Amino acid sequence: MTNDNVIYRIISGNKNEGFIPGDKPVRFAQSGMFICTKGEVEILLDDNRFLCTENDIVVYFPFSVLKIIYASDDLYGFMMSVDVNVVQPLLTKITDVDSILNLRQNPVTKLSQANLNAINFYIELYQKHLLLSKQYAANNQRRFWQLNNLQIENVKMNLVLQIILAFTNTENKLKNTIDRRDDIVRKFLNDLRDNYVEQHDVTFYASRQFLSMRYFSSVVKMRTGQTPSQWIASVLVREAKEFLTDSNLTIKEISEKMNFPNQSYFGKWFKTHVGMGPLEFKKIENMQ
Repeated sequence: MTNDNVIYRIISGNKNEGFIPGDKPVRFAQSGMFICTKGEVEILLDDNRFLCTENDIVVYFPFSVLKIIYASDDLYGFMMSVDVNVVQPLLTKITDVDSILNLRQNPVTKLSQANLNAINFYIELYQKHLLLSKQYAANNQRRFWQLNNLQIENVKMNLVLQIILAFTNTENKLKNTIDRRDDIVRKFLNDLRDNYVEQHDVTFYASRQFLSMRYFSSVVKMRTGQTPSQWIASVLVREAKEFLTDSNLTIKEISEKMNFPNQSYFGKWFKTHVGMGPLEFKKIENMQ
């Protein structure tokens, strides 16, 4: 029993691993953020130069490349890296797809004190639940661990939401630099939002843009850090969870409503992606 898809560390001074001026560029495998609470740091993020000072937040995505140009001796802040599967369900709920691309093109913004307080609150709450999770695991209290794990997921989702809100509250405008690959991703996310219930196959979304499966999948993976199949599965999991927790539909009715071949197929698919069957998930949710 583990829950380690979030990495948190304090940055203090300019001698931290990964924050050494002039050191080799670092390629990130996860999504994440850095919040500067004191001092300043100049970075090169995906070939774009930014100066971060007190209360600035920087977000990055999988495959982003970071190089530290300069960091003051009094630099202080924290980094948090998050598995992209945590971010993905929230991003798919954003109706304005441009907001997603805007985060990539404008990854730095100044936090208000309210934004900073909210982010710190959810970070502290996450750390408390993580400690509980380790205690339950050590005592082999699986049911308590599962319930606490669901609470951890909610905390992480709220943290990501606060970060998104911090950027949407700014006056940053989308630059006119969206290239062909960004346009492919934008159209895919729009198509996914409109068709995910009926269309579960990547070939449908590739054909909508007259692209080969291979090229389409490589572009989406490169731009978002996830394959089209992973995006589709994430949206379907979110929908299935909502049906299980917020409706009186039977498993059979849910599988039909979501266009799965049959109830058995849906049950196996759900367990593969969630780690437990739909009935077990529903029981745990109802206990909260």
